[in-house]
Amino acid sequence: PATSAPEAAPAVSGTMSVAFPNPANPTVTIRYANEAAGPVQMRILDVAGRVVRTLIRGEVAAGEHETVWDGTDDAGRPVGSGVYSCLLTAPGFRAAQKITLCR
Repeated sequence: PATSAPEAAPAVSGTMSVAFPNPANPTVTIRYANEAAGPVQMRILDVAGRVVRTLIRGEVAAGEHETVWDGTDDAGRPVGSGVYSCLLTAPGFRAAQKITLCR
Protein backbone atom coordinates (compact mmCIF):
# COMPACT_ATOMS: atom_id res chain seq x y z
CA PRO A 1 0.00 0.00 0.00
CA ALA A 2 1.09 3.54 -0.73
CA THR A 3 2.06 5.70 2.19
CA SER A 4 1.37 9.37 2.20
CA ALA A 5 3.84 11.99 3.25
CA PRO A 6 3.03 13.88 6.44
CA GLU A 7 1.10 17.04 5.85
CA ALA A 8 3.18 20.18 5.98
CA ALA A 9 2.08 22.98 8.26
CA PRO A 10 0.10 25.55 6.31
CA ALA A 11 1.99 28.64 5.27
CA VAL A 12 1.17 31.72 7.28
CA SER A 13 1.61 34.74 5.08
CA GLY A 14 1.84 38.15 6.61
CA THR A 15 3.39 41.58 6.73
CA MET A 16 5.62 43.58 9.06
CA SER A 17 5.23 47.36 9.11
CA VAL A 18 8.06 49.81 9.59
CA ALA A 19 9.03 50.03 13.27
CA PHE A 20 8.37 53.40 14.87
CA PRO A 21 9.88 55.57 16.10
CA ASN A 22 13.12 54.63 14.41
CA PRO A 23 15.64 55.65 15.72
CA ALA A 24 14.17 54.42 19.00
CA ASN A 25 14.62 55.93 22.44
CA PRO A 26 13.67 54.28 24.72
CA THR A 27 11.05 52.06 23.04
CA VAL A 28 10.04 51.01 19.53
CA THR A 29 6.69 49.64 18.37
CA ILE A 30 6.62 46.88 15.75
CA ARG A 31 3.36 46.13 13.96
CA TYR A 32 2.70 42.96 12.00
CA ALA A 33 -0.20 41.02 10.55
CA ASN A 34 -0.70 37.36 9.76
CA GLU A 35 -3.50 35.99 7.59
CA ALA A 36 -3.92 32.75 9.54
CA ALA A 37 -3.30 31.64 13.10
CA GLY A 38 -0.01 29.86 13.58
CA PRO A 39 3.38 29.82 15.23
CA VAL A 40 5.19 33.15 15.15
CA GLN A 41 8.60 34.16 16.42
CA MET A 42 9.93 37.71 16.67
CA ARG A 43 13.49 38.27 17.79
CA ILE A 44 15.86 41.20 18.15
CA LEU A 45 19.39 40.44 16.94
CA ASP A 46 22.63 42.36 17.33
CA VAL A 47 24.97 43.11 14.40
CA ALA A 48 26.76 39.78 14.97
CA GLY A 49 23.45 37.89 14.57
CA ARG A 50 23.16 36.95 18.25
CA VAL A 51 19.67 36.92 19.75
CA VAL A 52 19.35 39.83 22.16
CA ARG A 53 15.65 39.51 22.96
CA THR A 54 12.81 37.20 21.98
CA LEU A 55 9.65 39.30 21.85
CA ILE A 56 7.22 36.62 20.60
CA ARG A 57 7.43 32.84 20.49
CA GLY A 58 4.25 30.84 20.15
CA GLU A 59 0.86 30.55 18.52
CA VAL A 60 -0.62 33.86 17.39
CA ALA A 61 -4.18 34.44 16.23
CA ALA A 62 -4.81 35.74 12.72
CA GLY A 63 -5.02 39.50 12.39
CA GLU A 64 -3.09 42.68 13.09
CA HIS A 65 -0.80 42.84 16.12
CA GLU A 66 1.81 45.08 17.65
CA THR A 67 4.56 44.58 20.17
CA VAL A 68 6.94 46.96 21.89
CA TRP A 69 10.66 46.48 22.44
CA ASP A 70 11.92 48.47 25.40
CA GLY A 71 15.61 48.29 24.51
CA THR A 72 16.41 45.49 26.95
CA ASP A 73 17.77 41.97 26.51
CA ASP A 74 16.08 38.74 27.63
CA ALA A 75 17.46 39.27 31.16
CA GLY A 76 15.90 42.76 31.38
CA ARG A 77 19.23 44.61 31.07
CA PRO A 78 19.37 47.72 28.86
CA VAL A 79 21.33 47.15 25.65
CA GLY A 80 23.68 49.74 24.19
CA SER A 81 23.01 52.20 21.43
CA GLY A 82 23.44 50.71 17.98
CA VAL A 83 21.79 49.02 15.06
CA TYR A 84 19.72 45.91 15.70
CA SER A 85 17.63 43.68 13.46
CA CYS A 86 14.05 42.67 14.12
CA LEU A 87 13.38 39.23 12.61
CA LEU A 88 9.81 37.94 12.25
CA THR A 89 9.33 34.31 11.21
CA ALA A 90 6.30 32.10 10.66
CA PRO A 91 5.73 29.05 8.43
CA GLY A 92 6.24 30.29 4.87
CA PHE A 93 6.94 33.87 5.96
CA ARG A 94 10.04 35.78 7.04
CA ALA A 95 10.63 39.52 7.36
CA ALA A 96 13.41 41.61 8.81
CA GLN A 97 14.12 45.26 9.39
CA LYS A 98 16.80 47.35 11.04
CA ILE A 99 16.14 49.28 14.23
CA THR A 100 18.50 51.97 15.47
CA LEU A 101 18.52 52.33 19.24
CA CYS A 102 19.78 55.66 20.60
CA ARG A 103 20.39 56.06 24.30
